[in-house]
Amino acid sequence: MAATGARPLAVTNCLNFGSPEDPAVMWQFAEAVRGLADGCAALGVPVTGGNVSFYNQTGTVPIHPTPVIGVLGVHDDVRRRLCLAFGAEGDDFDPGLHEAVQHEGDGSEGSKPSLAITSAGCSPARWNGIRS
Repeated sequence: MAATGARPLAVTNCLNFGSPEDPAVMWQFAEAVRGLADGCAALGVPVTGGNVSFYNQTGTVPIHPTPVIGVLGVHDDVRRRLCLAFGAEGDDFDPGLHEAVQHEGDGSEGSKPSLAITSAGCSPARWNGIRS
């Protein structure tokens, strides 16, 4: 959201942790909530929803703390936004692109990122007020 230049309106979250009965996990959770609250207060953005999931672990080994934050924002003038797009309108996400970006691809044409497609994804024609 910040990378596109939008103004933040609201935050939601999904906070995933191990057992809250473990003092170290409870500390991680408390600090994540404190950080989220501090950030939202500093930006003047309300938390409008979210969920917490505890007991994510195998035996006595907890997962690493996994807070996921979603931010809703708006562009006052969508023509001035920065664009972060993977494909043109109507295109499905290309698994070959993921392979190329994440795993350096296998060298085939289908696994290489297309700058033309990425550039087309930023076209103002894709936007009609708010992108659906």
